[in-house]
Amino acid sequence: MGSHIEALEMLIGYHQAVLTHQPPGHPERSSSLNNLVNAIWTRFNQMGRMEDLEMTIEYQQEALTLRPPGHSDRFMTLNNLAVAIWTRFNQMGRMEDLEMSIKYYQEALTLQPGHPDHSTSLNNLALAIWTRFNQMGRMEDLEMSINYHQEALTLRLSGHPDRSVTLNNLGLAICTRFNEMHRMEDLEMSIKYHQEALTLRPPGHPDRSISFNNLASATCTHFDLMGRMEDLEMTMEYYQEALTTLQPPDHPECARILDNLASAIWVCFDRMDRVEEMQSTGTVKYISDCNLKPNMSLSSSCSYSSSTST
Repeated sequence: MGSHIEALEMLIGYHQAVLTHQPPGHPERSSSLNNLVNAIWTRFNQMGRMEDLEMTIEYQQEALTLRPPGHSDRFMTLNNLAVAIWTRFNQMGRMEDLEMSIKYYQEALTLQPGHPDHSTSLNNLALAIWTRFNQMGRMEDLEMSINYHQEALTLRLSGHPDRSVTLNNLGLAICTRFNEMHRMEDLEMSIKYHQEALTLRPPGHPDRSISFNNLASATCTHFDLMGRMEDLEMTMEYYQEALTTLQPPDHPECARILDNLASAIWVCFDRMDRVEEMQSTGTVKYISDCNLKPNMSLSSSCSYSSSTST
């Protein structure tokens, strides 16, 4: 790790030296800014220093001024600047950063609609607008987010490496609309998308636990509405799978999934008086290990996937 960081520091130094020989007005300055930004962005992802993120945004903004409308690389710069500002929003929580990232994503989408990264920009914009919905509660943002995810899905056909990301995010956005509007077709659609996402995340996939957790959450809601025991059985099965596939085993989400699983089994026990259910699934051990006190009402939580990239 140390030698890698040293090499990265050296690379940044070289790119900075190149930039000093390419003052404002130099035809290659925007390319040099981009190369320097890539190196500093990598260091930020390695070390998490806010000054690197600020520097990334500053250099990207300068590069954008050198790549006016019509420039072949304007799309790339807009997208990368949006990602960097979105990252700062996640670090600092400033609404102006969220608004700015949305603005840059939207402009990027108007350029080169056939670009190979178009679906990634759609996904990122949908995620940013969905976040604004969670902050502001405006239904038009939720509808817009769903529309962008649906458009991204049309570009991520069967076999596309990020199709499961869009399926997961679309399922979550539609489930959010169900929570707002209580339309059964939205809940059914959400379950369908999460099920397809799961089929694209076989054993060993890093996001398999996310799909199990989100599918359990949606199926749990279906049980709450319809009261069908098969939904409750599936909910428990999905939460158990989410636990066994969660990496690392001490992941911060572990306690919440355990809580939901324990609550589901308690409901099953309450409905059917099946003591063996608690024994066979190890519920008592779950509760003891995590010092949980299950609630008779189930709480659901979902996780978003992101293919955000620069």
